[in-house]
Amino acid sequence: MAEIVINQTETTLNQPNTEIVNKQLDALIDKSKLPQNTIESPNTNNSPKDKFIKKPIFKKIIIPLIILIIVLALGSTVLTIIRRSAKTIQNKGELVWWGVTEEDSVVAPLISEFQNKFPDIRITYVRQSEKDYAQRLYNSLKKGGGPDMFEIHTSWTPDFRGLLSTVPSSVLNENDYKSIYLPSIYNSLKTKEGIVGVPLYYDALTLYVNVDIFNNARKETPKTWNDILFLSDPVKGGLTLRNKDEIIQSAIALGNTTNVDHWQDIFTFIMIQNKINPANPDLKSLADVISYYKAFQENGVWNERLPNSTTTFARGKLAMYFGTMSRAPEILRLNPEIRFKTIPLPQLPNNAPTDPQYSYANYYFQAVDKNSTNRDTAWQFLKFITEKESIVRLNKERKAIRALEFPSPRNDMVADFEKDAVSGSIVYFSAVAKTWYMADRADDGEGGINNNVTSLYKAQIDKGKTSKTFADDLKSLLAKYQL
Repeated sequence: MAEIVINQTETTLNQPNTEIVNKQLDALIDKSKLPQNTIESPNTNNSPKDKFIKKPIFKKIIIPLIILIIVLALGSTVLTIIRRSAKTIQNKGELVWWGVTEEDSVVAPLISEFQNKFPDIRITYVRQSEKDYAQRLYNSLKKGGGPDMFEIHTSWTPDFRGLLSTVPSSVLNENDYKSIYLPSIYNSLKTKEGIVGVPLYYDALTLYVNVDIFNNARKETPKTWNDILFLSDPVKGGLTLRNKDEIIQSAIALGNTTNVDHWQDIFTFIMIQNKINPANPDLKSLADVISYYKAFQENGVWNERLPNSTTTFARGKLAMYFGTMSRAPEILRLNPEIRFKTIPLPQLPNNAPTDPQYSYANYYFQAVDKNSTNRDTAWQFLKFITEKESIVRLNKERKAIRALEFPSPRNDMVADFEKDAVSGSIVYFSAVAKTWYMADRADDGEGGINNNVTSLYKAQIDKGKTSKTFADDLKSLLAKYQL
C-alpha cells in the first residue's frame, strides 16, 4: 500500500494581552464603593500590617494567575481539537476489507481501478481463514477495532444485529437496489433497519449429475422428486450398484447428517417445498419429511461408511449430488477428468401450471461496519465492485484460478449464465429462491444462529422423529436472536 503523507498545519496559540485584561478587570470593580487603593479586611485588628492589602499585589499576583489559568484551559482545548483533527485526517480514505471467499488476486485489479479514480482512498484487502472467522469478526467489531468492510454469510445476519450499516440512499436507494440485484438477494438482505449488504456473486443449492453414469445407464436426468425416487431404487433405478452390503456406486447422497454435505440446505429446501415454516414447523408434517429423507439410507442407496458426498461424487461413484456452485472448483481439483453438469432442483409434481417452484440460496455477501467513519466511501466501493463491468472482471480472475465463473448477483446478467453447464441451473430459480438460518459451510461459532438451529434439527433427524419439546425449543432459540 502506498505511503500516505499527512500534512499537519502548525497551530499557534495567541497569548492574551495583559494590558487589556488588566483594564477589563479594573472595569469590573466599582471603585466608588471601596476606599482608595484598599480592600477592607475582615480582620478586626487595626494593625497597619493586617488592615490593608495593596492593589499592586493584586495586579502582580492574582491577575497573572487568572491569565495563566485561561491560557492553560484554551491550550488544552485547542490541543484536543488538533489531536482529533489529526486522527480524522490520518484515517480519512483508508479502508480495511476482510473476506473469506475471494483470493487476493481476484479483487486486486478492481481495488486498483477504484483507487485510481479516487487517489485519496486506499483499500487493504485481508483474506481471512474460515476457521473461527465469524467469532473473530464479531469480537473485533464489538471492540471497535474491526474492518470497515467484511464478508458474512446470509444466515449470520441476526448474529451481527446492531453492527451492520445499511445502504445509504445517497449511494443506492431501495428501488434501484431492487432493480439491480436478484429478487432473492433483495429479500434476504432487506431488514427492518434497511438493506445490509451486496454480494459479489450468487449461489444456491443445485443438483449435480455425473454425465458418464447417466449416459452408460441410458437414463434421463430427473425433473421431480418422483423421478429421484425411481432413479434411486436399488432394483429398478439402475444407478445404484451394490456388492452385497457394499455400495459400489450410489444413485444419490441423502438420508443422514453425517456424510451428506449440504444436508442442512437440502432438508430446509424439502421443508419449504412442503410448505413447512422452518421457524415454526407443524410437527406431524416435519416428521413426514424426516421419514422421507431418511428412507434413502434405509433403502440402501447411501450409508455412513462412504466418504463424504462431495468426495464420492468427485471420485465418480455418485450419480447425483446436491451442492452449491462453490463446490464445483473443489470437485474439479479432486478430479480434473470428471464430466458433470448441474440441473434445476427437483420439484414436487405440479397439479397446475401455476404451482410455485422452489430453490434455496446459500452465499456470502459484503457488509459495512455501522461504526466505521468511512461508511459512505465503503458503500461507494461496494456499489462499484458489483457493477456489470466489475462482475465481468471478477469472473475473469476467478476463472484463471478456479476454472469457472460464478453467477452474477445482477438481474441484467442472468441471461449471460442461463446456458452455462454449471451455473445455469442456479440462476434458473434465482427469482424464487429462499434463504433461512441453516446452511452448510457457514460455521458461525458456538453462539451463532446457524450452528444452533442446525444442532436442533440434526437431533430430530438423527433420532428419526420429532421430540415433543422441539417446537418450544426452536421458538426459544430464535427469540434469543430477536426473531
